[in-house]
Amino acid sequence: MINAKRSIEACAAFYGDDSKDMKNYLLEGEKAALAMNNRGPISFDAQGNLAASIRNAYSENGFYIFEGVLNKDELDDIKVDLDKMRSNFPIHPESSVDINGEPALGVDSKALTLVWSKPLGDPLGGTDLANGRHQIKMFEPKAAEDSPVASPFILLGSLQFSEACLRTYAHPELLKVAESINGKDFAPFNEALFIKEPGIGAAVSWHQDGVTIGIVKILMRISMVLISWRKYLAAQQLMASGLFQELIKLEKLILKSWLITLEVKD
Repeated sequence: MINAKRSIEACAAFYGDDSKDMKNYLLEGEKAALAMNNRGPISFDAQGNLAASIRNAYSENGFYIFEGVLNKDELDDIKVDLDKMRSNFPIHPESSVDINGEPALGVDSKALTLVWSKPLGDPLGGTDLANGRHQIKMFEPKAAEDSPVASPFILLGSLQFSEACLRTYAHPELLKVAESINGKDFAPFNEALFIKEPGIGAAVSWHQDGVTIGIVKILMRISMVLISWRKYLAAQQLMASGLFQELIKLEKLILKSWLITLEVKD
């Protein structure tokens, strides 16, 4: 178990006159978290499904902490790659070289790779970014005078820079866990590393991942296209055609997906 005492004390110190209350708040939160029934090793039943106790705890609490999934060698590989990537970051947001004057990580990438923030800031909270899902602006402590103007906040696409991260992403037991939750027909499609360096790391506002409003709009548009095609085929007296029947099936599928999405959102 990680001893978070130093981290808690360092965090609370930024709250000035309220530092004592913040420290107590964090300690109470840690105690409550450790008392929850949502942590332990990965385990599966005789049929290869994720253990029912884990599924139930996940459903009850909304998250589950797996312990002992990676061995020491795997963790060491990840640490080595993370340090290597960090040393290759641009020296500031507008730079194309790292601290050694070498081409910086992701400098030739077509997609966004590194997101920056002011030290100890909350760049997403209370904004319209990411479809406005970070609704609350977190407290932004004052960073030390010698802090950099900007600090790395999120690294996107780390799998292309780190074999250790790629191996972890494809860990067979973790994929099996994902399959137990999502079903067999799923595909991992995204990865992001939040970077929180001591004294300058930015906050991540409370939020819920996923943008169901956008999905609903997409489903509505697809449904309208299908209806238009069905009306056209009906006008051409092709209602008995295979295409017409397939369109009806697709409309029913879209409607089912739409209702499921709205139910999840609510």
